[in-house]
Amino acid sequence: MGIHKKLGAVAATLALAGAGILATTSTAQAVGGCPSGKLCLYTSENYSGLFFTMASTAACLDIKSDVNSYVNNLPVEVKMYQWGVGGYYHTATIRAGGSSSDTGVVPFWGRACTGGVNPN
Repeated sequence: MGIHKKLGAVAATLALAGAGILATTSTAQAVGGCPSGKLCLYTSENYSGLFFTMASTAACLDIKSDVNSYVNNLPVEVKMYQWGVGGYYHTATIRAGGSSSDTGVVPFWGRACTGGVNPN
């Protein structure tokens, strides 16, 4: 096999490998239609009824709805808090890269905090 054929075979192999990586990345980021670098919370199962997105990796934002599905495309975990006597208390953690198409109607009324920020 000549050098040109060998180089062509190597280039074709690398192109196919790169296409496989791109296809895998696109599929992972497409879960629920949630863009890369965002937290997306939905009012219905199967990533329907998007009501909340967040791109900050060090902030807390108030949530005024139940969460039935979610996608966390942030590089940090998200802690969910609910208001109680004496302040907010931790109710759930969404890991970085985590998703769920059905949370079982978890009442996440309260705050979503990223990057270890204190909700109080």
